[in-house]
Amino acid sequence: GRFNCAECGKIYNSYYLPTKVEKVCDVCKSQSFNYRHDDNEQTISKRIVEYKAQTYPLVEYYRAKGDFYWVDASKSMPEVAADIE
Repeated sequence: GRFNCAECGKIYNSYYLPTKVEKVCDVCKSQSFNYRHDDNEQTISKRIVEYKAQTYPLVEYYRAKGDFYWVDASKSMPEVAADIE
């Protein structure tokens, strides 16, 4: 959902940081935007597959060496910090 103003470069996100007025830049009032051609479901799905193929072997490597720890990052920040310590 990333895009930016073609005139001033202000960065937006369709989901998390849209323009205040639809299709009008908040900064310079331009109505011209640049969208990434590769910001789509097919490309993201491919990136996830590649990430898993390249990352999971590292997880197993470090787990086998005993230098790997799981941390549940869905907990609160103090709980995560305590788990890391």
